[in-house]
Amino acid sequence: MAVKALMRHICGMKKDDAHFRLRLAADLHQAMKSAAETNNRSINAEIVSRLEQTLALDEGDVERYSPILNATARATVLEMKVNELIDRLDAVLDRTNPGATHSAKASKDDRHR
Repeated sequence: MAVKALMRHICGMKKDDAHFRLRLAADLHQAMKSAAETNNRSINAEIVSRLEQTLALDEGDVERYSPILNATARATVLEMKVNELIDRLDAVLDRTNPGATHSAKASKDDRHR
């Protein structure tokens, strides 16, 4: 019993936390097990961490959790801005040289392959 109490304390779990059974496909269970081992935590802690991160993203609270999530979100925003700039550049180039294939358009197409 003392071990369970210690684990709850270390993991931040409370005795009255909700318990429920979860059914996972075998491959998803194996992926979670591997991720948990990589991150030195239980499968339960891995699932809780990932759910918290996903909910934080849904709420726009990227800063609260992983710096990796923050970097990924910033990279996505930057990619969207770069694509917008390429589209704007293509529009200008199309007006000045109709029918030509522009390097900006070609490089954008290459990135999406």
